[in-house]
Amino acid sequence: MKHFKTNVTPTIGASFSCKVIDVDSYTIRFQIWDTAGQETYKSMLPMYYRKANLALVVYDITCYESFTSLSRWIEELQRNADNECVICIIGNKNDLEHKRVVDRNKAVQFAKSIGALYFETSAKTNEGK
Repeated sequence: MKHFKTNVTPTIGASFSCKVIDVDSYTIRFQIWDTAGQETYKSMLPMYYRKANLALVVYDITCYESFTSLSRWIEELQRNADNECVICIIGNKNDLEHKRVVDRNKAVQFAKSIGALYFETSAKTNEGK
């Protein structure tokens, strides 16, 4: 069983991993890039998501600033990713519902307004995986 790590070092620049899964008769290969949110690394980001087919843009439901920064990230994606790139907005930390500051309906409406999918999850509890 995997254990949730509470003291994780933030991503600097970008980190990379691969995941291969079989769905029905298809093999899907994911190249997963976790890009840092710091402004310092912004100029490097287009090379990580150029030709991306899927982008998961994650914000913290307990931090309104992380939600308001979504627009900036989405604009950057739309300028640099593939035209067919599917964008999923993910509200993380739904295990902290009692500390929520971002209204779920507002987040859903934002996702709809840009043609994105919307999910909520918890990295800690593995809920919404």
